[in-house]
This record gives sequence, structure tokens and C-alpha cells, in this order.
Amino acid sequence: MSLQISNLSKSFSVRTLFAGVTFAVNPGECVALVGSNGSGKTTLMRIILGHEHADSGVVTRPKESRIGYLPQEIFLADNQNWAREKETMTLWELVTQAFARLKDIKLRIESIEAEMAAGRTGAAIQDEYERLIAEYEKSGGYTWQAKTIRLLKGFGFPESRFHDPLKTFSGGWQMRGYFVRLLLTEPDYLLLDEPTNYLDISSISFLEDYLASYPGGILAVSHDRYFLDELARSVVAIVPE
Repeated sequence: MSLQISNLSKSFSVRTLFAGVTFAVNPGECVALVGSNGSGKTTLMRIILGHEHADSGVVTRPKESRIGYLPQEIFLADNQNWAREKETMTLWELVTQAFARLKDIKLRIESIEAEMAAGRTGAAIQDEYERLIAEYEKSGGYTWQAKTIRLLKGFGFPESRFHDPLKTFSGGWQMRGYFVRLLLTEPDYLLLDEPTNYLDISSISFLEDYLASYPGGILAVSHDRYFLDELARSVVAIVPE
């Protein structure tokens, strides 16, 4: 099932940003969202996320689907979570937050193994153990580290800096780290607002290749027309009335 945007409209005071916007983002496809500066592209994304309300229209997404959002700017004064992460985490700690569930599963598996080694066994604990092992493997428990290294290197981070404090990186490199974490969470739908900002030519090329085979749906805003030409299968244009 696709992400459906139906007849969305939004106005501020006497100015209409957009009206009657209708389109869909299907799994495995990239849709380019284009329009002049101030046309409402970011506002439309925020409405899809539920961060703003439309004047009319409906956003429908598949049940239990996850949407990931890359904003143009994450360094907001009132973003307490980001401020805390920036001051306390290493780059590796930040990006591997994407695997929090896997880490919890691993800890539980180790706990059960300790119980079994101590002679505490039974059908219930054996069933739980087998279920967790299967979930761990299916969710990438044996490949997440290699995937993380590939993405960090693809975004230009030298391996020698993987465990450096995040605050020792410039703002642009911190933004790359945030982007890597987002991709590692593998949401069902990616909303990317100027994703090539802060990226150089080699990392843009890596991103294009990575997104070309991304299984989820992508809605992208970018001034980099070549990037959109490479990825987008369809275009939604916001034009003034």
C-alpha cells in the first residue's frame, strides 16, 4: 500500500501556499517534490509527518508504517534531544542508535543463554530463545556492523574517526552522521528535504546508488536537478495559483 496525499490545501493569512495537492508515494519509488522557494515544499512534508495541520485534505499511510524525515537543518536551539546527543555521544554511538531493538534482543539472548547454562530450562524459555534468535538474524543481527561501516565510509567518514566525540565534527559532518542514522533505521518512507546539502560529489554518488535500490518510498526535495533526474520516477510540482 502506498502513502496517499489527497487534496491537501494550506494557507497562511491571505496567502495560499498550495491547494488540491494529490499524489502517492509507492514502495520502491522516488517522487520528486519541486517548486520555487517559499512554495510550501517543506510545509507539505511537515503536514505528511503530522507536525503541521492542513486546512483541508487527508494523508493516509499504511498501518504501522514508519516515516523518516531529513530536515534541511537539525541544529535548532530548541531541539533538546539533538543538543544532548551532540554533546554526549560519539559518532558511532549516534548512528548505531538505529539498532536499539537489535541490541535489546542480543542482551536477552545472552541472558537466556546464561540461564540455560545454569540448568534453568523449559519449553517456554526454549521457545523464547528460538524466537529471538530468528528475529535477531532476520533483522540483521549479523550484518548491522558491516552495514554501518559501509554507510559511514560512503558518506566520507574515515574509519579512524568512527569513535570520535560528535562535538569534534563540524556542523556539516554532524549532519552527515544524522543522515546515516536515519538511513540505518530503514523507515518505510523517507522524506528528504535537500539531502545533498553538506555532501560532496563522492558521497552524493554513493547516496544515489544507495537510494536507487531502497525498498521503501522516497519523497525528495532538492535543488540538485541531476540528483532528482537520477532517482525520481515521477514529479509533483507546486505552482502558484
